[in-house]
Amino acid sequence: MSQTYEWKSEVIKKQAQKEREKDVEKRWEDVMSKNGEGAPEWLKEAAMRKKQKQILKLKDENLAPWLKEVQKKNAGLARRISDATNSEIESNLS
Repeated sequence: MSQTYEWKSEVIKKQAQKEREKDVEKRWEDVMSKNGEGAPEWLKEAAMRKKQKQILKLKDENLAPWLKEVQKKNAGLARRISDATNSEIESNLS
C-alpha cells in the first residue's frame, strides 16, 4: 500500500512543479510583453535580456544549417584571434 501512496505523491509533486514552472513562465511573458513596465528595475532588465535571447534564438532557427555551421566556426576563429591579440598585448606590456 505504501508504494501506491509514494507514486501518487510523486505525481502530485510533479504536477505542482509543472504548475509553478508554467506560472513563472507566464509572469515572464507578461513582463516581457509590457517591456518591463511597472516591474522592478532588476526584473525589467532580466526580462529584456530574456526577450533579446528569444529574438536571437528565433533568428537562428530561420538560418540554413550550413550557415549555422559557418557561424560556429567563425565564432571559434574570432575567439582564437581575440585570445592571440590579448596575449600579444600582454607580452608587449611586460
